[in-house]
Amino acid sequence: MSADHRYPGYATLVVERRGPVGWLVFDDPALKALVVLAWGAAVFLIAPEAVALAAKAAAGYPPGDPFDAATTMGPLNNEPTAAKMDRHIEQALDAGATLVSGRGRLSGYATNLYYDLAVLDEVTPAMAVAREESFGPILPVISAPDDDELLRIANADPLGLQAAVFTRDLRRAFRFAEGLRVGSVVVNDSTDYFESAQPFGGAAGSRTGWGRVGGLAQLRDMTDLRAAIFSLD
Repeated sequence: MSADHRYPGYATLVVERRGPVGWLVFDDPALKALVVLAWGAAVFLIAPEAVALAAKAAAGYPPGDPFDAATTMGPLNNEPTAAKMDRHIEQALDAGATLVSGRGRLSGYATNLYYDLAVLDEVTPAMAVAREESFGPILPVISAPDDDELLRIANADPLGLQAAVFTRDLRRAFRFAEGLRVGSVVVNDSTDYFESAQPFGGAAGSRTGWGRVGGLAQLRDMTDLRAAIFSLD
């Protein structure tokens, strides 16, 4: 056996499988305009009166040619993704959700993968659109009567990568930063937030993977510790 032989199958792994828990937006008046930033979250938890603002904001994202500099939303990635959007919306409507805005797939484009941005109100945590990532332009809205219920709903989500909390109340921000079962909590910014020094990864026990990417945490995950014990007798 050569001196540089390595045994396969023992590599250190860092796995990021699934996405964010979603956005938690409270009824702070100054923050309701931030709803326009929310597209793309897996689940969106919001003060109910901001739903109308979300629908109004959706009208500002018409699909278009991705090669046009003025376009803010192009087609979906592939047919399975579009079919998943179809299924999520259909199932949610059958289960009692309300389509506040959105027309589904759009015609008149080079492909049938163009999808109108959809806002779904009265979504429940049991619906597929709330528990699976759609990977499309859809905003499922789950409302809660108080902070305790909002935290309970968020922590019941099987995902646990990153959450966003929008509030000017520092007590509330710290409570949710400590109480949410996620790898990262972003306060007053999108779940898309990332920087290289951030220990990015999912919470233990969630379906989001394991390990951390970024900064010192990644170096620790990829480091094989070795102990050396010397007897000096």
